[in-house]
Amino acid sequence: SAEKELASQAVAAVSVASLLRRPKYLFGIFGGAVSFGAMAGLMAATPVAMKDRGFSFDTSTTTIELHVVGMFAPAIFTGKVVAALGPVRTVAAGLGVLLLGAVLLLISTSEAAVYMVGLTIIGIGWNWSTVASTALITKSFSKEKASTAQGLADGIIIGFLTIAVFTVGFLYKGLDQDWRLFVAFYSAITAIALVAALYLWIVGIETALPEPSAALPVADAPP
Repeated sequence: SAEKELASQAVAAVSVASLLRRPKYLFGIFGGAVSFGAMAGLMAATPVAMKDRGFSFDTSTTTIELHVVGMFAPAIFTGKVVAALGPVRTVAAGLGVLLLGAVLLLISTSEAAVYMVGLTIIGIGWNWSTVASTALITKSFSKEKASTAQGLADGIIIGFLTIAVFTVGFLYKGLDQDWRLFVAFYSAITAIALVAALYLWIVGIETALPEPSAALPVADAPP
């Protein structure tokens, strides 16, 4: 009936609102969105930047292949890294590695090795920060809230990824195809996220961003 549908929508709205009040959940989304956005933006523009500077198609293809290896090969041991450092520290470490890879891209625009090494390191940083962000997200809700919480988080993160990919061309062209300035833009975003992660690492996320458990229903209390 209409009343039941309205009641169901009201419950869903309350559930989403309670999720968005959980710092660990929000920081997990934040870390995932930044790492996805920065990685995708730099990856998508690299072949164009390399072509602009006279590199062959084979060279740019190899660069992207190495980047993909960097993205997924670390998955073999990333879980152990998260277990050893904790999710917040691993997000910070991943963002730091991603920023290092971006900074390497600023060293030279005429050496293929710079693009290859930089993109590979960016892939590794993405892997660490993304896996750790996912761990934070999944620890922020009960099994009853799993579908809503994971769907909301994925939607926001993929939304940022989509925006990054679709705006790469406009941004690169808007910066007069200045590769260093383009990389600096994403480096600045990553650096801001890294500072936030380091703050939570040093202070402790429970201290810096306490869970509002007292204001939540019992069913929404943190596990």
